[in-house]
Amino acid sequence: MRFTKSLCVASLTVAATAAHAATDAAPVPTHLKFETHAAFFSAETKQPKPIDPQVFVSDAGVAEGTGPQGIKHVAGFRPALIEADAKSTPLFNAQGTPLGFTLAEWLAPTGQATMTQTAAGGVVIKLSFEHLRPSATSSLFENHFDQKPVGFTPLDGAGCNWGKSPGGQPAPAGWARERTRSDRGGITGAVATPILAPI
Repeated sequence: MRFTKSLCVASLTVAATAAHAATDAAPVPTHLKFETHAAFFSAETKQPKPIDPQVFVSDAGVAEGTGPQGIKHVAGFRPALIEADAKSTPLFNAQGTPLGFTLAEWLAPTGQATMTQTAAGGVVIKLSFEHLRPSATSSLFENHFDQKPVGFTPLDGAGCNWGKSPGGQPAPAGWARERTRSDRGGITGAVATPILAPI
């Protein structure tokens, strides 16, 4: 499985293959650390300079065009270069609208995940993140790289809103129950939540 976490402030990616043999033994959890989407994308697509294709910086000499991830941008803006652009550089969307944070803030979040297969065939994914944008809304999606174009589905399979089912009923045990908070344990922008993901 490969999961992408896209945030209002950052885009983080974690990749793993979960292969579990059918045995009587308890499943062994898989522990992973997230990397930025910029690092993942740059390595996967062999970019000559590490780039974040999802956020843009002001650059008066750039014509209107399409970035390396297929995102069309207006003239005067280009995808952020994660090593060449100053970390204090303000970021924009592809239409040139300010996002309200810098490249440093965008790249700051860190996270880890523990994945454990359930007897019912799903996977419980326990996630924790730090240095998220305070009071921002976060969303978790699974990438389907076998689809053209690449498809995305909610990580829990249904797109529940922090512990509520699509019909508004309480979600089953193991689904996300915690809304993103601005701080947890003294760490700005921290959150931890379990998700039940179908296979």
